[in-house]
Amino acid sequence: VFTLMTRRAFEIHGRAHTLSFSRAGKTLFTATVSTSNIGLLDGRTVSHEQTQVANAATTTPLTTALWHRRLAHINLDDILDLQRTRAATGVSIVGKRDKTLCEPCLAGKMHRHAIPRGPARRATQVFAVIHSDVKGPLPRSVQGFRYWVVFVDD
Repeated sequence: VFTLMTRRAFEIHGRAHTLSFSRAGKTLFTATVSTSNIGLLDGRTVSHEQTQVANAATTTPLTTALWHRRLAHINLDDILDLQRTRAATGVSIVGKRDKTLCEPCLAGKMHRHAIPRGPARRATQVFAVIHSDVKGPLPRSVQGFRYWVVFVDD
């Protein structure tokens, strides 16, 4: 209740065993307090028929890109085989059946250079190489600072 008041700008009014929660003068919901001091929201749940209508109203086209993501990024040929051989029920593809660019797959195929096994070359002069690290924003300190920075001479 305190979070709703302080962070969400709700006004909470109570009378006997009823609480009302409003914002900008409009009551958004109410709650009834039981004899054991437990607040229960007043209202009803949405019926099964209503949820079916709501789910049917918001569908996504079943493209090859969607099937690719749903089936753990398998390749296009395997998706088309699932549909052609009817190995799985409900696999229907809408739209083009082309290979789409998938960023997670590309990132998974990237390689990085090996980390050098020997010691790194160090700077030979003072202030020739400076390493730094910045941290923040942080909660404001007593002095009012929100960041810190470290400089290390190589």
